[in-house]
Amino acid sequence: MQKELQGARRIAIVTGASRRRGIGAAACRSLARARMDIFFTSWHAYDSTMPWGAEEDEMS
Repeated sequence: MQKELQGARRIAIVTGASRRRGIGAAACRSLARARMDIFFTSWHAYDSTMPWGAEEDEMS
């Protein structure tokens, strides 16, 4: 991915990045390593009602 993004200014939008161990957070970390600007969203109220739950020290 690093080679593809080299020299270009790109902004990534990641939805559903509220859990540190989730796919959205992993995508954010990968994009950050590629030096991209990232806009991400999370919905703590929703995650707390789901079977996987939400941890209190995660983003809210």
